[in-house]
Amino acid sequence: SHEIINTITPISSLAGNLETLLKEEVSTDEEMYAELSHGLQIINKRSAHLTEFVDTYRKLTELPQPKKESCDLVGLITQTLDLFASQFEEKQVHIEFEASQNHILPLDQHQIEQVFINLFSNSLNAFCNTEKPQIQIEIQKDKLRTQVRVTDNGVGISTEIKDKIFVPYFTTRKNGSGIGLTLSKSIMEAHGGGIYLKQNDTHTSFVLVFV
Repeated sequence: SHEIINTITPISSLAGNLETLLKEEVSTDEEMYAELSHGLQIINKRSAHLTEFVDTYRKLTELPQPKKESCDLVGLITQTLDLFASQFEEKQVHIEFEASQNHILPLDQHQIEQVFINLFSNSLNAFCNTEKPQIQIEIQKDKLRTQVRVTDNGVGISTEIKDKIFVPYFTTRKNGSGIGLTLSKSIMEAHGGGIYLKQNDTHTSFVLVFV
């Protein structure tokens, strides 16, 4: 509510000021039009922010129960990687993913795809100063569970913030929404599994657990 009110207040104020300017009988004036243009740009920017905020809030609070169907995990990962093909090529990211067998699990394909989208997006943003960026995906299975490990060699997550990465709206990215990992955690828990972080000096891994 605080965020929405803070956004609406300047929008309302600007809209009122622009309406007053438009009503005034002023001849063609470059300064007036510059002010109108600037005001409209701010309105558009803040309106977009408000829309995004409300949308992300809705995703967190209205996450539907997963509609599980038999899904090939390998195919789902491959399909999601294809979505990022141009971005991987642009940043020259090497993808290491080999699966010797299919892994059929009861999943909500759209929800789990969103989890992988969030993880791959985070990896891309972690490659700001990485000379040879790499993403490695491994699938391990035993009698009780299946694990998917997504590892990159990006900048990593500092000790100071690693306990906050699953907190809603916490982000260190300038244009980040702060819900990617929170939403991923909610999705994995709704599937009866979980997600956790593992890292060392050179690599950061997110491990998805399916039970």
